[in-house]
Amino acid sequence: MGALSHLQIVEIGSAAAASYCARLFADFGASVQKIEPPQGDPLRHTAPYTPKGQSAWFAFLNFNKSSVTLDPNDESASLRLTELIGDCDILIDGRDIDAADRPAFDLAALKPSNPGLIHIEASAAFHAVPRDRQAFCESQPATDARRAQS
Repeated sequence: MGALSHLQIVEIGSAAAASYCARLFADFGASVQKIEPPQGDPLRHTAPYTPKGQSAWFAFLNFNKSSVTLDPNDESASLRLTELIGDCDILIDGRDIDAADRPAFDLAALKPSNPGLIHIEASAAFHAVPRDRQAFCESQPATDARRAQS
């Protein structure tokens, strides 16, 4: 039993940042359910491979997690995902990569029934921060540097 064994976490998306974040929670005992499309997370097909042909990258990022397969074309998938998120403590969202292969859900509609839900958006993609919220960002110099490069 780990220090975070009381936490229920749902991970959606394929961003390595989200997978690693969820892995850290799982390593400390949290129950992490990774949502995958029917063909599996794209990271399952990423080199390097183990001698048995499995992605070492996927295995490293998803150790101690369970997987739930949801088909975005199935009408009941959105309801099932909404139920999973509604019952969890933390949602780790890495949908910036292959977002279309996940069932839709309405986070704002979930908040009233689960007001304590923590939503972590963890992705490799840069998202511009509105100027009125920049004071809350620890990495403002990096933000300005990235903006200057584009």
